[in-house]
Amino acid sequence: MYENPNVLLALAGERHREMRRTANRRHLALRVARAMRGDRDDGGATRR
Repeated sequence: MYENPNVLLALAGERHREMRRTANRRHLALRVARAMRGDRDDGGATRR
């Protein structure tokens, strides 16, 4: 569809940035919920 690789690169970079932003927001919400629940927060190193 696109002949210009720079357009594809910019599009991929924007998608990657958006995915990282949502992942950070999800991680922050998870830490807040864990802190409110009273568990000890070790940064998510242990998976239950």
